[in-house]
Amino acid sequence: MHTSWNYECCLIKKVQNEIPTPHFICRLVISGGSGDLTDDMSFSNGRYFYTYDYKDQYDCSVHMKAGWWYNYCAYALLNGHYYHGGPYTPSAGYYDGIYWKDWGGFDYSFKFVSMTIYQ
Repeated sequence: MHTSWNYECCLIKKVQNEIPTPHFICRLVISGGSGDLTDDMSFSNGRYFYTYDYKDQYDCSVHMKAGWWYNYCAYALLNGHYYHGGPYTPSAGYYDGIYWKDWGGFDYSFKFVSMTIYQ
């Protein structure tokens, strides 16, 4: 679920995930699903979860300051920086807000997001 600063809501049901073991980094597996928004998560499908200390190839996790399933970098970032008010300008050249590219754009940080991962 996404909520914009104008209280618009959108629901997407789609994410499945492999549950990590101590020697396995979490990989995003998207299959099926429904919703009323362009599927920006599929850009990250099949990718592993990267963080600042487990870096992706292009250091997106470092520049965007968030853990995510980066695929040079991301079309959706649901655990980015919380910018109050929606529109923002990235300070370091990387969009690092809570965004969904095809709803609001890279430079619009959502007020609320919720993501549920199923096994």
